[in-house]
Amino acid sequence: MGFFLRFYIIELTGRLTVFFGNFAIKPFAEVTAHYICKWLDCKNKIKKVFHYISSSPCQIRPG
Repeated sequence: MGFFLRFYIIELTGRLTVFFGNFAIKPFAEVTAHYICKWLDCKNKIKKVFHYISSSPCQIRPG
């Protein structure tokens, strides 16, 4: 009985946390995600350029 009660309380608090967490965290998370994506996008572009520069001599090499 205690196990099921504990499980129910965990389930309930988990759902409440998710419910209220969405209101509190969602805008913050979206802004953060937006900036992270922008930063990663820039990082990926730089990485592609570096990869292109570093791999072009390798592609020319015979064999």
